[in-house]
Amino acid sequence: MFFQEKCEKRIQHFIDDGHVTVLFVSHAMDQVERICQRAVWIEKGDLRMDGPVDEVCKAYRAQFA
Repeated sequence: MFFQEKCEKRIQHFIDDGHVTVLFVSHAMDQVERICQRAVWIEKGDLRMDGPVDEVCKAYRAQFA
């Protein structure tokens, strides 16, 4: 867990600095929600949704409910 926390802090540092764009790719929705403001949901190469992270993650989770 230490490595993951260390990586998240480093990524957040880049985001807070504001001089770079960070492309974060993950299937871990909790981590995506902590780190990102915007999310893109791609399934089998097709764009399913692009928007605020809370809306995209909610829609993604709804498909499994």
